[in-house]
Amino acid sequence: CLSHCETFAHSCISTAARKQPLQQAPSSRKDMRGSGFVADPGEAVRGGIVWMQALFDKIVFHHGDKIAEYRDMWPWLLVAVALSTMLMGLLVVGIYTSPKPPPRWMIGRGSKDPKAVDHTVVASDGVRLRGVSKGEGPAIVLVHGAGCASDIFSFLFKRFSLRGFRVIAFDMRGHGDSDAVSILPAATLASDLHAILERLDVRDATLVGYDLGGYAALALAKHYPSTVATRVGRLVLLSAFARTPSERHSWLGRIYTTAFAIGLMHLVLRWRLLGRVVMRPFFGRSLTATLEEEWRRAVLHCPPSVWAQGLNAGHENVVEGLEKVVCPVSIICGVNDHFCRSAQKVLCEARPDLQVVYLPNIGHVTPWEAPDSIFMIVSDLIYQDHPDAAAAAAHAAALTRRTNIAARVAGGVAVG
Repeated sequence: CLSHCETFAHSCISTAARKQPLQQAPSSRKDMRGSGFVADPGEAVRGGIVWMQALFDKIVFHHGDKIAEYRDMWPWLLVAVALSTMLMGLLVVGIYTSPKPPPRWMIGRGSKDPKAVDHTVVASDGVRLRGVSKGEGPAIVLVHGAGCASDIFSFLFKRFSLRGFRVIAFDMRGHGDSDAVSILPAATLASDLHAILERLDVRDATLVGYDLGGYAALALAKHYPSTVATRVGRLVLLSAFARTPSERHSWLGRIYTTAFAIGLMHLVLRWRLLGRVVMRPFFGRSLTATLEEEWRRAVLHCPPSVWAQGLNAGHENVVEGLEKVVCPVSIICGVNDHFCRSAQKVLCEARPDLQVVYLPNIGHVTPWEAPDSIFMIVSDLIYQDHPDAAAAAAHAAALTRRTNIAARVAGGVAVG
C-alpha cells in the first residue's frame, strides 16, 4: 500500500510540473495582502503531495518491519474489540436492569406512621397529587425540589410535627407517589400548588419551597396572587430560584443536565461507589457517607425525563411573583451551593426587604444537610408571626436545642 502511494505521489508531481511551472511567491505576508496575490491551487496540492511522500518514506523507513510483523494480527485485534464491546453492552444492560435500592428516609405512605394522614388532590388536568400531613397547630407547607420527592423533608417533617405544627408535604407531578408526567411548566406547578392549598383549606400557612419548590411558590404568587394573599402568611425560599440559575448554564450544570436527560446519570448511579462520587457537587463540607448514599437512592427513584425537566425549569421568569407577595419573605441558602447560589442575588434585587440567611459549609441539599438549623430559623420566624400557645411551645423547644445545634453546625449561621 505504501509503495503504491509513493508511486502515485511521484506521478502527480511530474504531471503537475509539466503542465504548470511554479510561481514566485511574495516575500512576506504584507506583500500578499498589498498586491492581492492569490496562491496557486496547483502549488498547494503539489506541496501537500510532497509532504505526504516524505511522511510515508519516514514511516516505512522506521517502522516497516513492525508493520509487516503485526499485519497478520489485525483480524484477531478486531475480534477482541468486538468481544469487548459485547461484554460492555451486556454489563451496562445488567446494571441498568438491576433492582434499584429503596429509599430509607421516607414520609407518608412509605414511613408507615400511624399518626400521618394521607391526602390525594386531583389537579385541574386530572393528575393525582399525593401527600401527607401530621400534627396540629400553625400550618407549614413543604414543597420539594426537582427529582427528590417529599422525602427530602423527612427530617424537617418529623421535627415540625413533634413541636406543635401542622406539617403538609406533597409530591409534585412526576415525583414520588403522584402520577407520572414529565412536563413541568411554571403555570402548571402554580396550578397544582393552588389546588393543594384550596383542597386542604390551609390558612395563614408558612410556605417553604426548596429548589424547584421555591420556583413553584413564586409561580403561585405570579399566577394566583389572591391565593397567596389569603392562604400564605410567610414565604421561605430554601435554595430556590426565580429563573434558571447561571450555575446551571456553566460547564458543570450542563454536564449534569445532559447526563440526567439521556439517562447516563441513572446508569452511573447504579454503581454505589461511583454514584457517591458524582453526587458530591450537590453537597457542602458537611457531607457524610450516609447522605451520599441516601441522595443516590432518591435520585434513582425519579425518572430521567423528570430530572431533565426539573433541571431545565425556570425558563419563565417568575420574579414578578416575588414582587406581588405581601407577606414576609425569607431566603435560606448554603454557602457552598453550586447550583443556586447566584439566584439569591436576583431575588434580593427584586425584593430588597428580604431576610437572607446563609448556612456555612452547606451545599445544595439543605433539608438533609442542615435540618436543625432550618428548623430553628423557621420556627423563630413563625413565632414572630404567631405568638400563640402552639408557636410559643415550638419556640421554647427550639431554644432548648440551641446548644446542641450550635455544636453540630460548623461556623454557626450567618444572617444578612
